Amino acid sequence: MDTLKEIRESTGLKQYEAAEKLDISKDYLCMLENGKRQPSNKLISRMSTLYDINPEKIFLVCNRTICTEKVCRESA
Repeated sequence: MDTLKEIRESTGLKQYEAAEKLDISKDYLCMLENGKRQPSNKLISRMSTLYDINPEKIFLVCNRTICTEKVCRESA
């Protein structure tokens, strides 16, 4: 699982379902999954519980997505 979206999809949750369970908007979850926003430590903790995955994995996936997005924007 290389992206936050893939992690979510592996649990069988739709985006709106995960957002509801995480107590965030679907739009915000979309921004997180697309590397437009960085989740707080508290949200990473909730994601790790919901997705049953180590919080460090979520942190690393989110940081990699943001770095990739930044490189893509700078090279455009």
